[in-house]
Amino acid sequence: MYRTHLKEILPLSDVHHLHVFAGAVVSVEVIWHSFWHFARWASGGDARFLVDTQTGVTGVIALLVTPLICYPMMFHRARRAISFEYRKAMHYLAVVWGVCVMLHAPATNVLWVMGSAVGLYVADWAVGYFLKVRYCPTMTMIRLGPKAVEIVFENPRGFLPNLSGGGYVYLCLPWIGSFQWHAFSVYEHPTLKNHSSVCVLKAGDWTTALHAALTKPSNKPGWVYGPFPSPFLTASNHENIIAVASGIGITPTLGTVVSLGGTRRVNVVWTCRDAELIEYALRTVAFSKEAFTVIYYTGEHELLLDEGPFRENHNLLVIAGRPNLEKIILEIMRSVETKKPLSVHTLEAANQMYVKTFTRDGGERLEVLLKRIRLSYSASELFELARAASLEAEIEARDAEAEARSSSLDHPASLQAAAPRPRLRTTSATISGLIQQCIVGITLRGLDKFIRDAQRGAGLGRPGHGGVDVRSYGTTLKMVFEQHDANSSGELDESQFARVLSTLSSSGEADVEASRERGGGGHRAPVYRRALVRAAASLESILTAKYEGPNFENFQARSFSSRRSPHDPVRAILYCGGAATVVRMLRAMRKTTGVDVQIESFEW
Repeated sequence: MYRTHLKEILPLSDVHHLHVFAGAVVSVEVIWHSFWHFARWASGGDARFLVDTQTGVTGVIALLVTPLICYPMMFHRARRAISFEYRKAMHYLAVVWGVCVMLHAPATNVLWVMGSAVGLYVADWAVGYFLKVRYCPTMTMIRLGPKAVEIVFENPRGFLPNLSGGGYVYLCLPWIGSFQWHAFSVYEHPTLKNHSSVCVLKAGDWTTALHAALTKPSNKPGWVYGPFPSPFLTASNHENIIAVASGIGITPTLGTVVSLGGTRRVNVVWTCRDAELIEYALRTVAFSKEAFTVIYYTGEHELLLDEGPFRENHNLLVIAGRPNLEKIILEIMRSVETKKPLSVHTLEAANQMYVKTFTRDGGERLEVLLKRIRLSYSASELFELARAASLEAEIEARDAEAEARSSSLDHPASLQAAAPRPRLRTTSATISGLIQQCIVGITLRGLDKFIRDAQRGAGLGRPGHGGVDVRSYGTTLKMVFEQHDANSSGELDESQFARVLSTLSSSGEADVEASRERGGGGHRAPVYRRALVRAAASLESILTAKYEGPNFENFQARSFSSRRSPHDPVRAILYCGGAATVVRMLRAMRKTTGVDVQIESFEW
């Protein structure tokens, strides 16, 4: 129905909120209704009616199952104490509850009234199960650090992903649990046509099992149920919006940016402590140059980012530390309406993070990259990945040698002398088989390829723009390899490889310090970044005089609704995350600014 005109009449963008509200009302009404029945029958000496009559028996059953249906989903402590699978199973007791209400008052028309509701529910379930559940034979899955997983799948036939950036699906991965379905935000893949993406945070038993099962990038089957609309569906109703996110709540925002970034101004404010999620978002999605994207990083690990997007998009800012959300939202609203830069304080904070992120040399970047890899995979998993890289590297090297020798035989002078000999390229399969049998450890070529593949997987650009220049680090790589290759076999076993990674993960510090002593690397942001800060500073007095008074903290949000701006103001704030304080703050801002506020959460 959300694809029809009915969405202009019915609140189809937030059906789950309506469901929660109705469930709370019904749970209270059932207890209230039952209490007065008990009181009336007990005071009249008719307590036997509870077990002797159809009305009493069905009422008692409905009363007993109501807390099991509602309370595990309603209360935060219950959600944390009971796993989602058990809570979901108890939720299906609603069918028992519905049948009991149908039979509760045989002398009335409740059978037909409640029967129609139960019938519609069963029909909706049947249509969804048999027509909207689709099989995906290949889902590409990869770990995003120690806490998250990216799932990419080709849209199956009949799957309509474009929901203006707002939507979610249920996933079932039979190799984890054949009857377990979990909801996640879904969005169109920004580069792969007719593909969709899901980002999963390791939180419960199911997501932990998924993360543990992906010891390497994998292609596995799965089932998709949906998509269904979410509150972010309303983003298309506005020209200017601010999408606020906490942690993994960035996923519906990514969908909104991908779907509407070319036609709407989608400003983003994101607070996240997981470095891998930030890196994933920045290498996956091209954030709009016409909108502000402000990312507050609260984690401990160093970020590994490509400098290219920051050079192309001056409104893309990463800041270390927690934000004053209300302040930055109001600041963006002011800047959108006045077409002025953000405050000097915000730009300077972003400038400091920029300098810290992009002034590391190759050794330090390699150190950070390997530390990150060691957090994402166990030692045995890394050894298997590096061994596979060694096999590929040796096969490629032998194929290249064979190709070179074969090309030399193609020369007319050589061809006559070697006419009876077959082309060596034809023996590639045999060479591959022999290499796989001979190589049991990690070779130097394999170590080099392993690091290059890791850099490519991290989405890093060319050296000097966030990438790791392995060639400039080749001497160190060879030296460390030979140092730990105790028997000079040309291969590292698992323990030796682990020591090599440990050495390389800490060897960059001395090189960085030496580079700093020589004055190399620089510690200043590019000219355009410094110019942007100076431009903001020159406007600061004008802006504060007109909008902030002597101090930005005194800025009144009500001024947005009391004056007219020559530019389109922000009319909607969308939030996805589990922070209750943020939800309360945004709802308060709805009253003071008059903007539409939509909240999305999958804390079921």
